[in-house]
Amino acid sequence: MGSDMNSQPPEKDGVRRSWVERLGSSETLVPRLAVVLVVVAAVATTVMVTQGDRRASGSPPLASSRLGAGAACRDCGVVESVAPVSASGAYRMRVRMNDGTVRTVEQHAAVPAGARVRLEGGSLRIMPGASRPASGAP
Repeated sequence: MGSDMNSQPPEKDGVRRSWVERLGSSETLVPRLAVVLVVVAAVATTVMVTQGDRRASGSPPLASSRLGAGAACRDCGVVESVAPVSASGAYRMRVRMNDGTVRTVEQHAAVPAGARVRLEGGSLRIMPGASRPASGAP
């Protein structure tokens, strides 16, 4: 079986060129550049769309999303739910941390659901300057 490369017709001058010589000719330069540009544009578009999908999917940000802010607080989160612990007078609070994990904290003072908190030494503290949830919040 012959190679596809060897069955090419002779060039204009009657000399058969190898595929390497034909690849480097100026006649194929523009089509090759066009293909390269299309591939680069496709890769760039894929990267941008993939990054946008990751952000829209709700995955936690790698750093704070506010401009000028430092890295995200590892010990900060939002109280998702508050439930009394039977007969002990304590409350069990479920907290969604900034990194996406969920922690359960039990303490005597309840923190309202929706409050931005910081976990300090096993206790929750409402973050200063954090807006509190509306009075009708669950």
